[in-house]
Amino acid sequence: ADDKFLYVAHDGLFWGQKVDRSAEDWKEERTLSVMRLDRENFTITEFPGKVRFAPIRKYEAGPGSGSKMPPEKDALAGLAYANGSLYLADRESNQLFVTDPATGQSSRQFPLTAPAALASSGDRLFAIADGKLVSLDPATGKTTTIASPEGQPNGLAVGPDGRFFVSDAKDELVRVFDPKGKSLSVVGKPGGVKPGPYDPLKFHHPSGLTVSNGLLWVTEDDRWQPKRLAAFDATTGEVRKEYFGPTNYGAQGAGM
Repeated sequence: ADDKFLYVAHDGLFWGQKVDRSAEDWKEERTLSVMRLDRENFTITEFPGKVRFAPIRKYEAGPGSGSKMPPEKDALAGLAYANGSLYLADRESNQLFVTDPATGQSSRQFPLTAPAALASSGDRLFAIADGKLVSLDPATGKTTTIASPEGQPNGLAVGPDGRFFVSDAKDELVRVFDPKGKSLSVVGKPGGVKPGPYDPLKFHHPSGLTVSNGLLWVTEDDRWQPKRLAAFDATTGEVRKEYFGPTNYGAQGAGM
């Protein structure tokens, strides 16, 4: 977000786009795009030319596409705002796209190996790329390694004090690093969600992160039992808030 807009990235098919996946060599065209919402009323604000979703890149996915990315994966690896520009990480092309938030048009791109997440702090830009926590030069795309987190780094946030929070989808927790990359602590308990008594410190594939007002908010991929959005004390790691969602999309079997 900037002072006026909240920016949202989308990856996949457009509404109504049909794909026949019955053949072994099926393929589909997906689009990486960006939209923006007015922060005062959260209504969609179109880009010039009455463009609601500004396309950043189109790519093919599926067994017949020639892409090395598994079709169940998305190319979108992260979106961040810094220095008056939007930065979108694309794991299918291993590129970082620089986009003008006023027009929705990409002006340039830089190579970025195996991106998994993006985050910004002021005018500084950071990423999880090739399994490492790196800083990015917004002007050149040059990366500098800050730390090499254990496990499977999957999400990234930067606190106001410069600490880094990195979600680990392998060990099912969030790792905390100081501004120089020194490991400080973890949030959560390793091992993931298992059958048995409910433990709020157990994650299921922790993913997207953000820090706000002293709280670390954590999203979890494919967590259905139950769906959850949770916030933790960014200093102590204690659970502060939990929100639980409804059944899966369409509520199959709910009966009405």
